[in-house]
Amino acid sequence: MDVRPLGKSGLNVSTVALGCFAMGGRKWGDDVRDQDSIEAIRFAIDSGVNLLDTAASYGPGHSERVIGRAIRGIREKVVLATKVMVSFQDEDEVRLSLEDSLDNLGVDCIDLYQVHVPNRGDMDANLRVLEQMEQFRSQGRIRAIGVSNFSTEQLDQGREVAQIDSVQPPYSLLWRYVEKDLLPYCQRYGIAVLAYSPLGQGILTGKYTGGVTFPQEDSRRPNFLFQPKNIEDSLAVVDAAKNIGQARGNTAAQVAIRWILQQSGVTSALVGAKRPSQVEDNLGSNGWELSEDELQQLNKISQQVHDRRAITVPENLMLWEAVPDPFSESTRRQIRQQYLQSRVVS
Repeated sequence: MDVRPLGKSGLNVSTVALGCFAMGGRKWGDDVRDQDSIEAIRFAIDSGVNLLDTAASYGPGHSERVIGRAIRGIREKVVLATKVMVSFQDEDEVRLSLEDSLDNLGVDCIDLYQVHVPNRGDMDANLRVLEQMEQFRSQGRIRAIGVSNFSTEQLDQGREVAQIDSVQPPYSLLWRYVEKDLLPYCQRYGIAVLAYSPLGQGILTGKYTGGVTFPQEDSRRPNFLFQPKNIEDSLAVVDAAKNIGQARGNTAAQVAIRWILQQSGVTSALVGAKRPSQVEDNLGSNGWELSEDELQQLNKISQQVHDRRAITVPENLMLWEAVPDPFSESTRRQIRQQYLQSRVVS
């Protein structure tokens, strides 16, 4: 497995990383099983994957606990990345989130600690969180600092108070908005780019059709790419990836991941999985290259779809529409209450 530097942190991470959102057991269908998740994690590690990415909000806490069980006895083989609980920004909240994550994962140090979603209405609150993260780093409780869903303007301000080692944006053949500003910015300042949703939350696997629907609480339901006005265009890109894959003996998913990894400035693709077979398929993207002709074919159809998409993209480039602001007072109270209840249950 190829590895690349995680910004200026001194850590090296696998180009194919395991995204552990679904392992939280919520918002990803009714086929998520802890034992499958554990086996998927161990299979990934045995296959050379060292970067495991999760978050306090996945479960909440359940994904971290599953990872903790899976890595018991092999901690030294992995780079653990997790995130502060969504909407937590007060000093006591951030400390609680860190301490819970350390406990859930069964470790005394987190390799990469990340801001999950920025407060777009209060940049000072984001800066206070980053300053607190630097304190955690000086205390040896974390090794690197990352952010997720930050704009370049937010990165500019954040870098004044902390060494930001990585950023997580959504990036795929179907979502290329990072190419205009964020990718060049990160290359300029030596910030690692960990691309999340490189398969568009599964649409680039080729298993979905134009009539797909998801339950109300499913994380894919508000995804721009699955909306009726966008689905046919999305499937046109899937067909192109399928055709290239069939010609060379790869799946559409492997082609889509490989395309991401050949984009200048990308460090790792964070690819989710629920079971070992999915990990195995994702890892088929490693160890080969798309030709220039294949890249051009994919770029052409992808850019055509991108250019005619009739949506207003949020400043932070996120994939979802009609999602409540996690920093509104009512939503913050609700998230905190649910989080505290999950701690009691666990």
